[in-house]
Amino acid sequence: MTTETCAGAALLTLPSSLRIADVSEFRALCEPLLAGDGPLTVEAGEVEYIDAAGLQLLVALSRVCAAQGRAFALGAPSAALGSAARIAGFAPLLGLAAS
Repeated sequence: MTTETCAGAALLTLPSSLRIADVSEFRALCEPLLAGDGPLTVEAGEVEYIDAAGLQLLVALSRVCAAQGRAFALGAPSAALGSAARIAGFAPLLGLAAS
């Protein structure tokens, strides 16, 4: 996982795996990004595996951004992330097509 901030916009790049064992580390990386006021993009193109805990954390990020009046986007989500989100019913919550 890597983070970047440029001109108020924040970018979080996800690793190939985001599972319950990674959530604590992921959450800690997100906290400084949520302190800003610009848009937050989560680059998700490399995700090969994501479990329900990882999906829930992404939904929580999107909800925090919404509560702050910030834009949230998943940048180029991988097929694995899209499939997991649809199967778990999280696709609409993450702005992904439900089918």
